[in-house]
Amino acid sequence: MGFAVHSKAENAHEDEIWTCCWSRGFLVTGSVDGMVNVWDGTPHAQPTKVQALKKHNLGVVSVDVSPTGKHILSASLDSCLVIWDTTTFHPISKISAQACQSWQARYSPSEECVATCSHLGKVNIYSVKDANKIADIECTDCFLMCLSMGSVSDQNYLACGDEKGRVHVLDYDASKVVTSFSSHSGPVRAVSLSSAASLVVSGSEDKRAFLHDYRSNKLVAKLTGHRSWVTAAKFDKQGQTIATAGVDPMIKRWDMRMLSAPKDSLDAKTSCVWDLDFDPEGKMLASIGEDKSLRIFELL
Repeated sequence: MGFAVHSKAENAHEDEIWTCCWSRGFLVTGSVDGMVNVWDGTPHAQPTKVQALKKHNLGVVSVDVSPTGKHILSASLDSCLVIWDTTTFHPISKISAQACQSWQARYSPSEECVATCSHLGKVNIYSVKDANKIADIECTDCFLMCLSMGSVSDQNYLACGDEKGRVHVLDYDASKVVTSFSSHSGPVRAVSLSSAASLVVSGSEDKRAFLHDYRSNKLVAKLTGHRSWVTAAKFDKQGQTIATAGVDPMIKRWDMRMLSAPKDSLDAKTSCVWDLDFDPEGKMLASIGEDKSLRIFELL
């Protein structure tokens, strides 16, 4: 059991790669260079660039693929969100948020709206159809650094992490915070909601990842072992496995059936891993980071 290096695309961007998303045939990356690159996301395929998308003036901090795979959502430091058609790769909508009102962004399950966290402690909801803001949900009094969208038993949830070490879980449909956790002692850099249970995993600058049950308000597990900031924490699409990564730059895989220690670990051979994501089947893992490379691992 373990990781096997499947392939690597060196200089996948011209600068650091900050974000990635793997879904429905596409592997999407976003970089400090302002580009959104779309790669062939077929499992076991070599990382071949399908399209390079340029619409942002500043670095891309977030990418997402809509649930049906029809659209790509990108967000950048210029508080601009762009929605791209995955057939033509043309932009079909642009949302210009006010300064500090946009950071990481995610598609809603219905694909009618997008949610983005902000520097001002709110989650803002925008209409895809007309680009207007239709709601904002106040979570905290500080920078919300990361965002995740998920559904369990036909209920839709958002999770976000803030710079004071707190994780907030929101009922998306009711537009309200349902619970918050203060387990971390440093800014929360990553959050991910499980598709299989009422669980949220978070990663922090305190070198730790925590797993909470947001319905019972209980801490389920402490995922320790990283030697520096944890910058990425993701569930696979099945909700059976968690991957964490960080500045150390280790990647660790955790089996939900045994969380006392990582199932396996791998040195990513880069100065820092900024993000990672599983393929839809949970058999491959992509990582990106400071060295501008895209790495694909096969999970054995």
